[in-house]
Amino acid sequence: MEKRSLIKSIFWKINISLAITLSLGWLVYYLPPKSATTLSVLGFIVPILLMLHVLFLLLWAAKKKKKAFLSLLCLILSFLIFGTFYRFSPSDKVDGSDSFSVMSYNVRSLNRNDNIPLANVDSSIISFMLKETPDILVVQEAHYAMRSITPLDEMYPYKFVDFEYGVPQTNVINALYSKYPITNVQLIDFPKSDNGALFVDIALKSDTIRVYNAHLQSFNVVPDMEHLQNEASRKLFRRIIQVLKRQEEQVLTILEHIIVSPYPVLLAGDLNNTQFSKVYRVMRSDLQDSFLEAGSGFGKTFKIFDLPMRIDYIFADRHFEVTEHTNYNVELSDHEPVMARLRLKSDK
Repeated sequence: MEKRSLIKSIFWKINISLAITLSLGWLVYYLPPKSATTLSVLGFIVPILLMLHVLFLLLWAAKKKKKAFLSLLCLILSFLIFGTFYRFSPSDKVDGSDSFSVMSYNVRSLNRNDNIPLANVDSSIISFMLKETPDILVVQEAHYAMRSITPLDEMYPYKFVDFEYGVPQTNVINALYSKYPITNVQLIDFPKSDNGALFVDIALKSDTIRVYNAHLQSFNVVPDMEHLQNEASRKLFRRIIQVLKRQEEQVLTILEHIIVSPYPVLLAGDLNNTQFSKVYRVMRSDLQDSFLEAGSGFGKTFKIFDLPMRIDYIFADRHFEVTEHTNYNVELSDHEPVMARLRLKSDK
């Protein structure tokens, strides 16, 4: 009996510790950019904390213990602060006759470094794009070969690939393909970073929209325990903090462009951070998150230790109505693609 009481006591103390840690995650979420960046790392473990609270809720509820209310309260407050981290399928599909589709996909250089030990991954990625045929295709970590791939060129008469032959190429390549005319292109450089962003203005029928492709600072952390154990934890933590600082600066740089846009804005890309982070909150701002509007499930686009993470997004300002959102279970990169279908409101 004493042993059982001791185990319950230990579990309860763990439960309280998890609640305190999660409450710090709530606090950090609302702090201004560039403040308490060290605590911002909590954004990555919030999904784990939420899952553990679900387990504790079930544990205490099964034993008919009032202790269950602590985890229940944590889950309710997290929902109110972060929004849902699981979305049930929309009940109705909205007619998309006057809509268009946008896909965002980090293709990890078409597997040219053989990160996935399979043959023809590059052609499989291109085949997937051609099969899904989004009207606007936004690509991060593109490969320079994507400047001239005949099937893509035939499907997308308008494109921009941020690569120039004969110029030393150190930055990660972003690309954007469109079935509609591109009337303007502008690069957004991130100081002291290989990552970057760009925007293009697209003539969408009788309107013009501005589409951003954003790829925020990468962590370059291999999500594998063996690799992480080989790097000193203190050194790894310092590196993560520096990346978070860069991400916050990069988000503010993009927002400076967005707020002066003369056209309705879409932003697609790889934020390299979860929806529970300051980076996400600041980036989303007043924009709609297509997954929260019309998605289903966890919205997974990335895995760390087999835990589903959502770090790739499509955002739209209030000039758009999001009618559909799709997450693809396509393991041809370390990221999985997302696609949204949108309609430009007539009263914009």
